[in-house]
Amino acid sequence: MKAIIMAGGFGKRLGLSGKSKCLIEVLGKPVIDYTLDKLLEIQEIQEIFVITNNTFYQDFVEWAKNKKKTRIFTDGSDSEQNKVGALTALLNFLENQGINQDFFLGAADHFFDFSLIEPYETFRRKKLDLAVFYDIKDLEQAKRLGVARLENNLIASFEEKPQNPKLTLVSSAMYFFKRETIPLIKELKEKRANDNLGMLLSYLHIRIPIYGYITSGKNVDIGTKEALNKLNKTNF
Repeated sequence: MKAIIMAGGFGKRLGLSGKSKCLIEVLGKPVIDYTLDKLLEIQEIQEIFVITNNTFYQDFVEWAKNKKKTRIFTDGSDSEQNKVGALTALLNFLENQGINQDFFLGAADHFFDFSLIEPYETFRRKKLDLAVFYDIKDLEQAKRLGVARLENNLIASFEEKPQNPKLTLVSSAMYFFKRETIPLIKELKEKRANDNLGMLLSYLHIRIPIYGYITSGKNVDIGTKEALNKLNKTNF
């Protein structure tokens, strides 16, 4: 199995200049390390690919020098103005690298404290694509994320950044996909309506069953200054 971590953002919402938000230290270590460390607990993962941009490529290469199984790639963009969206970067990577096996997909700008072993084992046991969700318990915060409704543990509906969410079950931006789903994902190259990873679930869940794994662990998207400041003041 492979793992792909998306780290191509420029940190515009955080007001960053010259540093990837994925390399910002949160509670003592770069936020991307929380994803990497959890992935390394899954022995079946052979390689971990981190996709960043030209601007931060060398920073990630330096960061990855002592990281096991980790390789750095760039999506080719060098500014906020000409950046490649996360979905396009993923589609290009799958095509260019010839990925043809089960893979994990995740965003690098999330802090979380739960193990990925159980969702991985659920993915294997159920033999279904799997998305990890958590209850954010706040309708206002849910507006910034992807909101799902589950029926019998399968995604029944999914909306990315809804204006008026009715539910607070949101995506953690962590997924396990079967190799058989890759051709369906590649269809999005022509059919996508937007360029974020949430489009994956919007497109796929009405075509194939996707298992919704709900975690009770902590999960924080550090996309805003408020979230980052609150997280760094928290004791876990």
